[in-house]
This record gives sequence, structure tokens and C-alpha cells, in this order.
Amino acid sequence: MTKDTELDKWATATIIERERHFGRAVIPNRITRKVADVLSFAHQSYSARHEGRLTLISGESRMGKTIACEQYIFDYAQEHGGRYVAWEPNLLNLRERDAVAGVVTVEKQGPLQTLYPVVMLQIGVNPTFQGIMRDAIFALTREAPKQRAGNMALAIQLSRLLGELGTGLLIFDEAQRIVDSMAGPGSRSAAEAFRQICKMTKIEVALVGTGDLMTVVDTAKDLRKMVEQSVTLAPFAFPEHEGSEWIAMLEELEAELPFDAQSDISSWKVATRLHRYSNGILGEVTTLLGIATKHAMANEEAYVDMDTLLLTLRERLSVPDDQNIFKRTDAALGLPKPKPLPVEASHAG
Repeated sequence: MTKDTELDKWATATIIERERHFGRAVIPNRITRKVADVLSFAHQSYSARHEGRLTLISGESRMGKTIACEQYIFDYAQEHGGRYVAWEPNLLNLRERDAVAGVVTVEKQGPLQTLYPVVMLQIGVNPTFQGIMRDAIFALTREAPKQRAGNMALAIQLSRLLGELGTGLLIFDEAQRIVDSMAGPGSRSAAEAFRQICKMTKIEVALVGTGDLMTVVDTAKDLRKMVEQSVTLAPFAFPEHEGSEWIAMLEELEAELPFDAQSDISSWKVATRLHRYSNGILGEVTTLLGIATKHAMANEEAYVDMDTLLLTLRERLSVPDDQNIFKRTDAALGLPKPKPLPVEASHAG
């Protein structure tokens, strides 16, 4: 569709509406597909064995792991007639925690009560066995367990709830916090919570976080034996040609920018600079584009391009011109020219 025939979709939208649209955009890519495959396999394995198994999903910060998990839950709700629900319970009343954890789940109406087939919650700072158990119970019931409940009582209560509510997959985000708090008391028993959940129920548990999650697993006895899947998500590779995965993803992202005129973030000059800026980490790109979008709207610009990104780094992020990747030349940055498209890609085009 040409610009002449496009409707002015964003001409009457408010700045908040435009920012919200881009902020909520999820671009299908290698990471979202891989996470969906891994979680789907785990979920389908529910009740297939006498005890549950563990799935590990690791990758650098801002890789899009959490968003990919949320997308899996959203898609599951759409496919199975449930309702996607995201909320942030205040867990300050739980002594082991001093943070607010996010909960994402699927609510599905069963014959007698609401079911929760899949639940994701965030592990807080300084996690303990009781803290993890209490948070999981809170996520399922929205009620805090009794403060005097011991480890076994909490494990039994959670096991009963998971069975009653039809939960087949329990996802714990920010799992690396268990290792981060190893110097504090109770860090070893924190990972023990996952072993108890797997052994006392038939549900599958997924741990999501940064770093080597096997170090989390190894803080609890025999937990390594329960690992069924372990995947490490790698950043996107530097593009070799104009049909590369990185550029294809930027084209999708470009289409989500809230401007009626065509933006330019997927051309070779811009795409290669965005990769150098982000080291192939999608979250770094979306954050920069979010700031650039605000800059463009504030200055009544019609789109985002390399000039917009240059000014965003200079004026919004205070990056000096001699360090501004969108100001420096290809030669100064050592950027290569694109290689010819592979034969199959050129034929497909």
C-alpha cells in the first residue's frame, strides 16, 4: 500500500495512545518461537510422569524472555478459551519479600470453579523456600498464607491448590536471584522449593532468568536430575545481507511505529548501527525506539529515521557526537557492506 492510499491511522490518536501501541507491540521472532516451543513441550508433559520436571530458559538481560513467556500465556488463553490476566499483587505483607511481584496467568472456567492452567510469577529479592511457596500460593488464591505455616504445611497447601486449580505449568521469572542472594541465609533452601513442587505434584516448573541457571539448580540436592530441558537464548547475529533475520525483524518493528508515514529503521545503514548499539539484544532496540518515538512526536516529526536516532542520542541521552553511532561514518565504525542475498532468498523475493 502506498502512502497516497494509506489512511491517517495515527493523525487523530493521542500521544499516550501512540506510545501505548508501540510499548505493547510484540514482534514474533526466533526468541518468542523458541520459548513457545519449550514451554509448550513442558506444558504438554504435565501429568505424564509420577513427578514434574524442570525447564530452564536463560539469556542476557533485555533479551525478551519475559515478554516471550507472557506471549505464550496469551496465545494459550486464545487457543483454549481462557482469559489472559496480568496483575501485580502487593506482597509486602509477606516477611520474606520486600518487592512487588508480577503475576501473569490464564483463567479458565471449569465445571465447578475457575482453573489456572498456567501461571507465571516473579521471584523477589532475597528469596527463601517459604517466600517462593507463599508467593505461589498468593498468586493462585490472592490470599496470603498464615504466617506461622511451616515448610511442609506450605508445600502441602500449594500441592493441593495446584491440583484443584488444574495448573499444569508454573513459571518462575528472575530465577537468577536465588544465586544473587547466595551470601544471605536461606538461599540454598530457596531452590529446594522447586524440587518439592516437582516431587509432590505432577506439574512442570520453568525457571527463567539470566546467567547459568544450572548454578540455581545446583543449590538444591538432586534438583539437576529433574531438569528436562535447558535452553540458552543468544542475541541476534550481525546481519550479513539485507535478507538477514535482524533486518526482517526490524521491518516488522518498523511497521509498529505509530506514524502514518513510513519510518526507516530497517535500511542497511540504520539496521547495522542499531545492531552495534544493542549488540543484537532486542530490548535495547525497543527502548531506544520508544525514546526516539517520543522525541519525534514532541518535535512533530512524521517518522523515525537515522536523523531522529542521531538527535535522540544527542539530545535525550546526552551522547557526544564523537561517540554517537548514528553520527559516525561507516568507515569510522568499520561497518561492512551487505553481502549478496543467498540464492533462495533472492528467488523468493
